[in-house]
Amino acid sequence: MITRKDEERGLEFTVSPETGGELSSLRVRRGDAWVQALFRAEDFDRRPRDLWRGRCPWLFPAVGRNYLPDQLSRVRVTRADEHLGSWEWGGRPYAMPIHGFALGKVWEPLASGPAEAACRLESGPQSRLFYPFDFELVARYGFLDDGVFARLEVAASDQNEAEMPFSVGNHLTLALPFGSATAPADCTLRTPARESWDLDAQNLLAGTTRAAGLAEPLALGLGPALLNAVLGGFEWEDSWVEVSDPASFSVRVSQREIVETAVPFTAPEHYRFVFWGDLKAGFFCPEPWYGGPNSLNEKRGIVRLPPGARFSWELRVQLR
Repeated sequence: MITRKDEERGLEFTVSPETGGELSSLRVRRGDAWVQALFRAEDFDRRPRDLWRGRCPWLFPAVGRNYLPDQLSRVRVTRADEHLGSWEWGGRPYAMPIHGFALGKVWEPLASGPAEAACRLESGPQSRLFYPFDFELVARYGFLDDGVFARLEVAASDQNEAEMPFSVGNHLTLALPFGSATAPADCTLRTPARESWDLDAQNLLAGTTRAAGLAEPLALGLGPALLNAVLGGFEWEDSWVEVSDPASFSVRVSQREIVETAVPFTAPEHYRFVFWGDLKAGFFCPEPWYGGPNSLNEKRGIVRLPPGARFSWELRVQLR
């Protein structure tokens, strides 16, 4: 565990290399109290089967479910939620867990400064069972004036024989409310997203959209569909969601590519925020994704990283 604290800003974060290199705690000082923003922060006990693990795990090289046609036909008949999905590369099928495999791996801690944290995951025999590419992931964390950033750097091996396809995201899970007596249903949500994508029974994109209508704050309890939704229609570098506790503070979550090449690897039409929550359990996930469900099979919303190239994607969590 790596903990960093900034007394002047009133912020503290912890990173857990042992559980997917994730942000495992995020606290902000309000008055004399430190308020935890993450659901199940530092709670690594085996979870009940009906309770999400929480915290802030990385999603790579897939976001959501991926199903090859034969498996998709089967799950549409059985209505089973098969977390071990499938995709194809070079004419060969591969298994792919929901949200990829990075969140289930032990990462290596890296040397970092007193206000930073970093850890690394490299490809190996186990990852190649799911994904036939060599890569290095480095997650870097640090303070903002009003929050923290979490940056995922993806490096493709120069020994790869083709461009490496992947989607990327984070399953950020906020604990509601933010240190107050507010009912979770009374916390509000707003975002500049223009579209809400309809989902089918397998939680894949159905291909139809509606207006998102969230430019003004909406109480979570008034929009039950928000607890399982996919939003899109963001402008370039304006992909964010803000969750507010009327009696406490707001959390703005944003995502962007850190462009280091002449042409970006990402495009605005594939930036998504996926919402999932349980107000009785007291959590809400404003998940930033690049790509969508089944992106590895549909070849939409994926980064195509050439051999030897690098890609950087950043999540920002600002507490206001």
